[in-house]
Amino acid sequence: MASESWWELTPVLEHHYYWHQKEKFLLDSDRYPHWTMFAVTGGKFEYDILGNRGTAKLAELVLCPPETDFGRRVTEILSFHFLAFSFSGPDGTKVTELPGLEGYKLEVADTQRLFNTFGHLRSAAMSPGTWVGPWSDHLLKDLWKQVAFERLQPVSSGYGQEKHRFPDDPVMDVAGRIIQEQACTPLSLAGLAERLELTPVQLTRRYKAVFGLSPSEHVLELRMRHACSLLTGTTFSLDAIAEACGYETGFYLSRIFTKKMGMSPSAYRKAYRI
Repeated sequence: MASESWWELTPVLEHHYYWHQKEKFLLDSDRYPHWTMFAVTGGKFEYDILGNRGTAKLAELVLCPPETDFGRRVTEILSFHFLAFSFSGPDGTKVTELPGLEGYKLEVADTQRLFNTFGHLRSAAMSPGTWVGPWSDHLLKDLWKQVAFERLQPVSSGYGQEKHRFPDDPVMDVAGRIIQEQACTPLSLAGLAERLELTPVQLTRRYKAVFGLSPSEHVLELRMRHACSLLTGTTFSLDAIAEACGYETGFYLSRIFTKKMGMSPSAYRKAYRI
């Protein structure tokens, strides 16, 4: 094959599934015909790929080459995107190695952008239609380019792979999982802080240090992604969409949506309806 570096290659999606709150894997080890990525949206799991062992949690991606034993074990109830894909070189041959890429776990610094991608992928996984495959393929390509961009930035930019970006905080891992799973319910951040034995100020400070955005910003992003999906993929009324996104009325959702998205829900539906 040509001597392209890993960041110059473009993934082509083969399959995409979303697993929610998986307590254990059916098999402790498996192998797949394609490249696979486990993109964690909640919980943790241990992995073993060619003797490389580690633990992956929220906002981390584990990559496994094709026809390679992928050992894994859930250590904390796990939610993740399973993405199977292939790479082709300029001559059309399948790529089974990624030149210049070290390790099998990829960390993402811009978590706000990552969570947006996760939200779109989850909506796609739960939606019917011929548009879903091409959209998911686009999201995978975008995710790959985000990882490549961050890895190639100088350390001083804050995105370099040698720079330790965010601290480990097990309590915030729990908070992130709860928000990811309950954002579209009447979630009380004050109640979440109390549940974690923190003050609201402590929760906000620590959450932003770990994920790069505050709990309320994360909730808003997830709710807006879900609202966008329902506006373009269903005929639900605005009141029904508001309820599905954790808001009391369609009027209140409309005010927030217009401020965040720069257009009203009805205008968004008309412009982007599939």
